[in-house]
This record gives sequence, C-alpha cells and structure tokens, in this order.
Amino acid sequence: MLTGLQSQYSSKSSTRRHFVGGCLTTLGYLYAQGWKTDLLFAAAAGAGKSMVPTLKGAVATNKLGRTLMHEHILFGDIPEDLRSASVDFAMKMLAVASRSGIDTIIDLTPFRDIRLYRKIAARSKVKIVASTGFYLRNRVPTWMAEIDDEWQMEERMRREVTEGIDGTGIRAGIIKVAAGNTP
Repeated sequence: MLTGLQSQYSSKSSTRRHFVGGCLTTLGYLYAQGWKTDLLFAAAAGAGKSMVPTLKGAVATNKLGRTLMHEHILFGDIPEDLRSASVDFAMKMLAVASRSGIDTIIDLTPFRDIRLYRKIAARSKVKIVASTGFYLRNRVPTWMAEIDDEWQMEERMRREVTEGIDGTGIRAGIIKVAAGNTP
C-alpha cells in the first residue's frame, strides 16, 4: 500500500492538493493498521495528557491558555542588519499580546530562523508554537520553492515534528500546507 502511494504521489506533475490527499490516505491506512503513535494521535489518548511542543519545551494542552492560532512573529529571512530591530519589534508585539490576555501564539511561518525565534521566546511570557510545512511557491525562499518531490516535503515535515527544526531539537507543533487557488 505505501509503495503504491509513494509512486502515485512522487510525480512532478502532482499538486500539493494531491500531496495532502496522499498524506491523509496514509494516515488513515496507518491508523487502520494499528499505528497509534503519540505524534499522530496524542490528542485521542486522553484529555489533559496531550503535550504541544513550544519553543521553550512541551506544554500540556490544558496549559496553553488563550491562543492565537494563525500568527507570524517574523516572516522569512531577516537580513543581519535588521535582526536586532526585528527582535525588538517582535518583543513589543508579544508584550501587547500578553497584556491583552494572550498566552500562546501559533506561528505559521514554515520557513524561519528558529534560532532567532528561540531568542524571542526566551524573552517573552507568551508561549510560541513553531510550524513546519509549505507555503505558496512565489512567497517562499528558493530552496523551498524548488522542492517538487512530495516525499521530500513529507520527510522535512516529519523530521521537524519528530526530531526538531534545523538541528535545534525544537519541534514543530503544527503543520501548515498552503497552495494556490487552482486544484
């Protein structure tokens, strides 16, 4: 079954919509086979037991508090000469969010300097959940836009969720997949 899925979804002519459909099919297959990993089915394991990785470590879902589900603390590659000002700006915005009662922000930027994010998280009261995934080809760095093989996309996302982002051990807590308006 998985070999058939790989050949079906590794064609360069496949769309990201096909890729997402293939991922869902694979998840359904794995679930039917009894593969109930804590990565895929932690929420079903029991209320209060699920953990979400944040930039400061795992947090119980019942401790996330008031959460903004789709934010971008920073976006893309920050030039060296703007990094300090960008961190200061992010800190001001996170302080406003905290004063407004926000406890957690889900950052849906699937390409980011995770080490810069870690510096921001260390100074903020707001918990930050990093994402993995893909975004519109015309809005991402060249290295990401040039990935055509859905299995490479899947491997990147798997690694960032299970092992960590860019060798930091900081795991992504959510997957973002965005595509154009065409099928």
